[in-house]
Amino acid sequence: MGDVIEHITNPGAALDKACNLLTDEGVLWLSTPNFESAYSRTHKFDDVMWKVSNHLTYFSYRNFQKLAKQHGLQIQEYHVSKRYNGSMELILKKL
Repeated sequence: MGDVIEHITNPGAALDKACNLLTDEGVLWLSTPNFESAYSRTHKFDDVMWKVSNHLTYFSYRNFQKLAKQHGLQIQEYHVSKRYNGSMELILKKL
């Protein structure tokens, strides 16, 4: 789910679907802007991610972690994106 979840009207339902598609050993790779990243905090509203009109939901690591857990997923790895400033890349597994 590369740079998708922030565009979805119901990200919880998308995580439910992804979780249901995973085998017990499967992983979900997900990337999304992190609006509490150092880049976003220092650039504030000059950060281009704030200006994308079709970003429907804004995530931080902390609020995404809670959302994932509510939908049966746990973050296994967290990385700062090398592709997009202020974005995070996550590896998730079923709880």
